[in-house]
Amino acid sequence: MVSKNKTLIQVRRGISLFKRNTLFRNSLLLMASTGIVALFGFAFWAVIAHVYRTNQVGLATTVLSVVTLLSMISQLGLNNAIVRYLPRAKSPSRYINTSTLFIVVISTVTAIIFLIFIHTLSPKVSFLRDSMSSFFVFIFFVIMSAVNGVTDGVFIGSRKAQFVFYESFAASIAKLFSVVIFHNLGSLGIIDSNVVSVGMSLLVTYFFFFTRFSYKFELKIRFSLLSRMAVFSGGNYVTNLLIAAPLLILPTIITNKLGAIQAAYFYIAVTITNFIFVIPQSTSQSLFAEGVHDRDNLTPFFVHASKIISRILVPTIIVLLVFSKLVLAIFGRGYAHGSVDILRILLLSSILVSANYLLSTYFKIMDLVWTMTLIYFLGTAFIIVSSGVYAKTINEVGYCWIVGQALICIAQTTVFISRHSRVKNAV
Repeated sequence: MVSKNKTLIQVRRGISLFKRNTLFRNSLLLMASTGIVALFGFAFWAVIAHVYRTNQVGLATTVLSVVTLLSMISQLGLNNAIVRYLPRAKSPSRYINTSTLFIVVISTVTAIIFLIFIHTLSPKVSFLRDSMSSFFVFIFFVIMSAVNGVTDGVFIGSRKAQFVFYESFAASIAKLFSVVIFHNLGSLGIIDSNVVSVGMSLLVTYFFFFTRFSYKFELKIRFSLLSRMAVFSGGNYVTNLLIAAPLLILPTIITNKLGAIQAAYFYIAVTITNFIFVIPQSTSQSLFAEGVHDRDNLTPFFVHASKIISRILVPTIIVLLVFSKLVLAIFGRGYAHGSVDILRILLLSSILVSANYLLSTYFKIMDLVWTMTLIYFLGTAFIIVSSGVYAKTINEVGYCWIVGQALICIAQTTVFISRHSRVKNAV
């Protein structure tokens, strides 16, 4: 009876914390939304691994990595800038319209440039130019992915992460069902399923914009708003690209250097590891939104975010390390053998990745964006160059990744301690 009462008290405390603590609530909601994507993505790739040949999976995952990279290039850091500026905006619709329309233009140009130079940049996926339909689907895919990143920023900046959860759930369902419809199209079937998923995400997003946010569409780009956001978005744009670049560029390097099959093994390991990266990524997004609103309480926010991450991250890593072969066996015997070592390497790196997410969020809030950008530039350059030049197996690519993350963590920690000491001495 006593233990039952204690359990009820803990449940009530948890519900109370969820209601009153926006950092805790939005962190969990963002984790849940990304977790939904990861879980459905896990099921999606498990089906793919059994239905499609390994080389088809490798080619498709290379295209998906390219699309993600091009969409991030096209966002120009506006996905972070909108989180910072939207809460204080007198007319939020103008910020949303200006950001999304400008990104539509930039992403169209970016996708076309890639397709023009595809034989030089990634010859293995030149089949994207084989027909007009695949040509335009790719462009449309890049546009929607770029816009989707910014629209999620609207929900995060408004501290209403439950809407990210809803649209992520709808998009995940759409992707899982559409893969059955397109199963005869080979690599293009995998790509088209992801196109449908992003399209569903945007439909649900704009439904909430119109029904819950008093959003008003206007076909006008206000360059005065862009210039206002440029100072903040510029540094964040470069940094976000550098943070994401290794895991997006490495599949292309592996495909061209080691073959599509090795790229498939690597991508499946990354897909599982992304389930772990959700924890620091989502918590850091909420920390950023809270820190922007209330910079005076940044230290307790930072400590609380660290506790949230460590309490969820460590047990999850241990479980996946122990059962890594069993998890990979869901995708097939080949993946259980070919992906197990790289998966364990990436799982261990998640501790460093988590620390880097938290530290980079601190730098963003304290307007130390360009310092962070320089650190990530050097770390990312090390990962990509060492992988491209020296790595002869996907495991060696993993070692390059983990050393690069360690270097970034050491540099960011050094700057953080140095700045914290100066602030204390000044006080």
